[in-house]
Amino acid sequence: MAQLDQLQTFLVVANTLNFSEAGRRLTLPRATVSARIKALEQRLNTQLFLRNTRKVSLTQEGAEYFLVAERLLNELNLVEESFIQRTDLRGEIRLSVPVEFPQQSLVSLLADFTKLHPKITVQVVVSDKALDLVADRIDIAFRGRSPAQQDVIARLLGETPLLLLASPSYCNRHAALIHSGQWQRLAVVDPLQMLPFAAGKPKVDTSSMALARCFALSGAAIALLPKQFSNDQISHSVLEPIASAIKLPTLPVFLVYASRNKLPKRVRTLIDFIWENRHTYHLV
Repeated sequence: MAQLDQLQTFLVVANTLNFSEAGRRLTLPRATVSARIKALEQRLNTQLFLRNTRKVSLTQEGAEYFLVAERLLNELNLVEESFIQRTDLRGEIRLSVPVEFPQQSLVSLLADFTKLHPKITVQVVVSDKALDLVADRIDIAFRGRSPAQQDVIARLLGETPLLLLASPSYCNRHAALIHSGQWQRLAVVDPLQMLPFAAGKPKVDTSSMALARCFALSGAAIALLPKQFSNDQISHSVLEPIASAIKLPTLPVFLVYASRNKLPKRVRTLIDFIWENRHTYHLV
């Protein structure tokens, strides 16, 4: 057991190159992380890391050990998973979603999935930061853009239309400018930076879709937002779509995960469930 703990700790430190960050991800004190690495190096009679006050890096031997250790741990996980039948899936899945992912759709999907597989737990990690599946220990991620990582699969679930939205009061006040398409004289909040034409800058700008929607609801500006993100406001007529002579872009939604032959069965099962039910739960 101690050897496996050392191996898992080594992989997290090697991915983060930071003992404190590794401790945070493993929920261990930094001293415990250091002690495990020291014990591993003594057992192997090999220095795996170069350390100084400013940074940590892998030695050549450490880099070689990392490749072997990662493969062995993946194989161990696959062997263990092979003994668990599909009808008795168990364990944790770490799912990453953007901050402003449609919450009701996600809750409904995960509630139904965990009813089918009650021994599976799902840890939802909410973050907009650049994705690193290994370093962040993420099994599956929803993302609005295809990641730069070369060793992952980015499966396009679909595309959701973007709409120019404003409150009825804003539309009434600026009806002439809107109808004549004088966008440079209109304040448009573009949190996704996807507006295909030049428009007037709002007095307060933001990269948050939720805040952009608030600006639109207050009558302060027009907002370019995914339709799915504002369906409730449109249906209650507190936001109105504005027609544009220029075609508006769509926002892609990707399902991101590691190569399928490296995935535990429980993760593959959730991926398949999401794909097969992407329209049922209005993910796109």
